[in-house]
Amino acid sequence: MINKLRYLLVMFLTLLTVETYAQQSTNVGYCVDNNINESTPTISFDKKLNIPFQAAIKFPSARMMPYKGGIVRKIRVYTRPGIEKLAVWLRHSLDGTAIPGSFVRPGGITTEGWVEVLLKTPYVITGEDLIVGYSGTAPAGKGIVCDDVPNATNDYSCLVKLPGMDWTNFASDYGAHALQAVIDLNGETANDDVAMASCTFNTDFYKIGSEAQMSLTISNYSTQAVNMPKVKYSLNGKTTEVPTNGGSIAVGNSQKLTVKVPTAECAEGDNALKVWIESDNAYKGNDTLSHKLACYTTSFPRKVLVEHFSTLACGNCPYGHALLTKLLNDRDDYVWVTHHIGYGRDTLTVNDSYEVGNFLGLQDAPRASFDRRFLEVSDPKFAPLIGIGYSSPTEGVAIVKPSYLRCAETAAFVSVNIDQQYDAATRTLKVTVSGEKNNLVEKYYKDNSLTVLLTEDKVETEHEQSGSGEKIHFHVFRCTLTKMLGDAIEWNGNTYSHTFTTTIPEIWTAKNLKAVAYINGSTTDIYQAQILNANVVKVIDPTDTGIDAAETADAQVLSREYFNLNGQRVAQPTTGVYLLKTTTNKGVQVKKVIL
Repeated sequence: MINKLRYLLVMFLTLLTVETYAQQSTNVGYCVDNNINESTPTISFDKKLNIPFQAAIKFPSARMMPYKGGIVRKIRVYTRPGIEKLAVWLRHSLDGTAIPGSFVRPGGITTEGWVEVLLKTPYVITGEDLIVGYSGTAPAGKGIVCDDVPNATNDYSCLVKLPGMDWTNFASDYGAHALQAVIDLNGETANDDVAMASCTFNTDFYKIGSEAQMSLTISNYSTQAVNMPKVKYSLNGKTTEVPTNGGSIAVGNSQKLTVKVPTAECAEGDNALKVWIESDNAYKGNDTLSHKLACYTTSFPRKVLVEHFSTLACGNCPYGHALLTKLLNDRDDYVWVTHHIGYGRDTLTVNDSYEVGNFLGLQDAPRASFDRRFLEVSDPKFAPLIGIGYSSPTEGVAIVKPSYLRCAETAAFVSVNIDQQYDAATRTLKVTVSGEKNNLVEKYYKDNSLTVLLTEDKVETEHEQSGSGEKIHFHVFRCTLTKMLGDAIEWNGNTYSHTFTTTIPEIWTAKNLKAVAYINGSTTDIYQAQILNANVVKVIDPTDTGIDAAETADAQVLSREYFNLNGQRVAQPTTGVYLLKTTTNKGVQVKKVIL
């Protein structure tokens, strides 16, 4: 069950139940207390081993704002007998450090029932995100208690982390943790509230004239059901009422709204958008959210830079390779570069790779990065890196694909074109990278530089890949023609062109080499490091030699496409037999080729 649930992605934000147990205090959590007793099912981790664990619930800022100034004095948790090293804590992020004075070990081994732990230092609520958690070692065959009210729409009510795993939400199977914060309201009440919990968009930039897709979450933090409130948004000062289906929102639940926002009257660049609840029944400090809607007129075709970190000694690295292969199969919108670092080094390791790894915070393998972006799937401790060592490629792809598509569908504001010339007699390679930018590059990507490098396919190693036995490797980083983190771009107005020349070593197979170019964002600030665009070409196009070149010598080649023998298009062919479709100004030619 744990392995299965590890792959759950919960896409919606729902919220808390609140139970007042005294005039001046309230228990804030997600669980239904009446459901919790000795017979309530538990999340059991292992039948034979004692397992260390962390369990947590997250209160988003919108939920904490009404309690601002209140004081958390205690944490309540319902335990089964036998948990050792029990500790409770508060954090502002799941993998952050404990808030000072909040990490407390009550001592002893737990018994059945609720445990109330007094914090060393009471925490004054600031309105920030708040994580309430506990940890310990669960005895074999036992685990942690939830309320057994499954809820697939709650992102934050049943978070668990086991050794070697990321935080995972089990709410859709087990309900909410039996875990609460005890908040002293100092004579005030904050339980009667409706909030604008979130406002998100499905991409970063919108072409002027298109419709932006805005997603809203309206949450009921009240102690009773409420009618769906009136919601409005304004864009550049023009106010529009958001259509709803009416009805009511139950206690602790949320209403999701999807709104199509016209951009025809938007200006290029940022456009001020505000969304708010027009009618509310209490606290108004969490009723309004603002957003800068970024719009453009001109963009260019984009390829996503997929940086892959893997070594021969890494037993889990074949899982990462399988995931990326499945993810990118039949796609042509990516550039794949494999750096052999992250788990020791091997015969394919190039020292320049460490400059990239150090910048991205690489500490292990297998890992990947998509355009060096902080994404939903990014590991919080190692962002913008992504864990890709899933034993099931199908499950792994289901997790990472939405983040990949987010990158692929982001408008590119600069183009990357590559022209290459290779002299087989002298093994001299000349690479020219050129392109243009639109008017928004300076606004959104002030820092930019150009990296040009070579990769090689079908590289054979003496030693086998641990975990798979493979000796043939693809996308292997070989060398860089610029600085690893990029050379300054010399702009001529809105265009650029840089030429590089190198000699290919004899031990590299020229026909298996590719020239890669990409435009870096910042190479000093990891939070601004997004890759602007990338491209890749073969150093020697297999259709440019022999009979293929002769048959198309007097024609203008418009496109070349490869298909497998079943007629399926192949974006980046490797070794094998393919059908090559060549389209020229004189017609279409199809032939069988061996690569």
